[in-house]
Amino acid sequence: MATTLDRAVIIKKESTFGTYPTVDRALEYLDGDTSINAKPNIYQGQGLRAGALLPDGSRRVITKYNTEGSLGVECLAKGQGTLWEILMGSGASNLVSTGVYQQLFTMAAQIPSFSIQEQWFLVGTDLVDTFTAATYTTYGAMVTDWELSMTEDVAVLKVNFAGRKTDTVQSPVAVTLPSTSTQPLSRANLSFSTGTLTAATTTALASATTAVTGFDSITVKVNNNLNLDRPGSSGLRGKPVPAGPREIEVTISGLEHRDATFETAYSAQTAVSFLTDYTGLALTTGNEHLQVAIADLRVDDLTKKVENGVPKLDLVLKGQQATTPMQVVIRTADNAL
Repeated sequence: MATTLDRAVIIKKESTFGTYPTVDRALEYLDGDTSINAKPNIYQGQGLRAGALLPDGSRRVITKYNTEGSLGVECLAKGQGTLWEILMGSGASNLVSTGVYQQLFTMAAQIPSFSIQEQWFLVGTDLVDTFTAATYTTYGAMVTDWELSMTEDVAVLKVNFAGRKTDTVQSPVAVTLPSTSTQPLSRANLSFSTGTLTAATTTALASATTAVTGFDSITVKVNNNLNLDRPGSSGLRGKPVPAGPREIEVTISGLEHRDATFETAYSAQTAVSFLTDYTGLALTTGNEHLQVAIADLRVDDLTKKVENGVPKLDLVLKGQQATTPMQVVIRTADNAL
């Protein structure tokens, strides 16, 4: 018997904005961080009717259809390539060695759109414990902003998106989830480096020369600065376009204050490279990895503090233009995004 434990969230990149491609990549979503809701713009007629004590319901009209959505996942080295391609704009998978693949994601000029299906359930009356499937599909979804949190537990990704329209027309697709031969990426296996950055290639991981230790947490935020107000046909939103440059913000909290490296970078506004690297389970050769590489950050704010007797820094850094501003790299057993 179906229950709300059978709920599912499935995505796929669209070839044409707003055209359903039949979703096929199910995600292990975080319930509290995942919410998809139609939010149409509604206009209430303002004309006054003699004797009316309240506005007239027949004068309410929908002027534009919108969907607001959020999605949260624990980062895995399997089953999330499609999601990272949607976030970054460009992605490709290449064979590294037998059974080992590298997925490389970079920022693209155009943000891809995607469809997302939420397999929901309606509950029966209070006298029964039966549930009825209800499928909500959102078309023309585009990521407005996202956040990768690297805290004391595991890497968590939170995504906000805007959709063109949501309906219940599509049939539910089969749910195929990543195999259990992977696990959330743990703080115990996270490294952070700066210094000279060597960007990842299609088969080689990124690297940086100077390890940084003694930090509490790191958060990477990306805002796509989309214009969501383009008019489309039949009350639907036109395809959003960038209203300005994208924004990258990195927050490093509780970094033990051991030298003046970041203070010097702050006062001189010199470039700071950035590489985080999670190591996961063993593959046939090497291990799973999730890397985030940013070529040029500038310190935007620096605050000194003492926490439990330890001098620390809180830092905010902003991303700057570079030949390859940002890469996300996944070393995986998945042979395709």
